[in-house]
Amino acid sequence: MLSWLQPIERWIVRIENAFGGISVAILAGCGALICVDVALRYVFNRPIVGGIEIIEYALVFITFLGASWAVPRGAHIDIDVCVQAMPKFWQRACAFLSNFISLGVAIVLMVFGASVTWTSFMRGAYKPTVLEVPTWIVLLIIPIGSALLAARFLRETIVCAEAIATGRDVARGEHPPPSVE
Repeated sequence: MLSWLQPIERWIVRIENAFGGISVAILAGCGALICVDVALRYVFNRPIVGGIEIIEYALVFITFLGASWAVPRGAHIDIDVCVQAMPKFWQRACAFLSNFISLGVAIVLMVFGASVTWTSFMRGAYKPTVLEVPTWIVLLIIPIGSALLAARFLRETIVCAEAIATGRDVARGEHPPPSVE
């Protein structure tokens, strides 16, 4: 890997691990909330007010907190039967193209997510539901998670470009990123 990319990789890994931990904690909290809500609903006929709404918002946070963490581990959906049958050069080219397109999507999500979040904040918009949560709080994770995802895909795109230039193989989600120590 390019030596100048290693310090950036360490920072990305640290943030991804923190976001992944938060995502797991939110997921565990959702599981507990669902269990308690079901028990209260069927035993006492008193569900948690806004419980389902909290879980809906949590799913957005889980998605955007964990998206970048999943990239180097190959945990995103990937159908590569045709790619694996190609010569090595074309495998590298497809990996580059895939990461480059994903980088573009992450940047679009980040920019439009930031715009919609800022607009919601400025207008004082809120969700007209039981909890009446300000909309920007729910949306804030979209530009933040997308920015980290863009950083990850930028790194992956650079590594693939280097692999094309040098003829080196690209590891495709077989190993987790290097540790931060």
